[in-house]
Amino acid sequence: MQLDDIHILDNVSLRLASSVVMSTEELAASCLPGYEVTKREGGKPDLVDPDRRLLPCSITHTSNFSAICWGDTGHIHIGIDAERSDRVVHSRLSARMRHPDDDIRLNDHPIEAWIIKESVLKCIGSGLRSPMNQVQVSFTSADRFTAKWNGHLFHGILLTRQDIRLCIVYSTSTL
Repeated sequence: MQLDDIHILDNVSLRLASSVVMSTEELAASCLPGYEVTKREGGKPDLVDPDRRLLPCSITHTSNFSAICWGDTGHIHIGIDAERSDRVVHSRLSARMRHPDDDIRLNDHPIEAWIIKESVLKCIGSGLRSPMNQVQVSFTSADRFTAKWNGHLFHGILLTRQDIRLCIVYSTSTL
């Protein structure tokens, strides 16, 4: 189990726990004893601390990897996604994900496009029930970006863990 505190922006730090593939319950129990993962209607998870406070969280699973990300305040929304770096994204799928104003970098990195857009959709609670091409992405540095969806702004970071590309996004706006 690897635990990382990730400083996203000035007043936002998130904690990431990653490991080999585990169920959601095993992952939460191994890194957060006394916490419980619940799901809202539609499937978006919440973390319940021992004092019964709801904390934002997001969970991802892929080949030989699972991760949970959470914040220590209920005032943010979080989304996380991960995929193997060598996963192939078909060109037709890449074209369907594309927003007309996306950063040109995404053309050469379809896995990054996928995990960024899915993280945003997890953050809003819809997951893949909403079209990825509604999310517009702009990079602010090599590993940081902003995304826009339906008038809302999201901040994010791209990470690598072993051969896995990982994306975490958050928003402090009311969704």
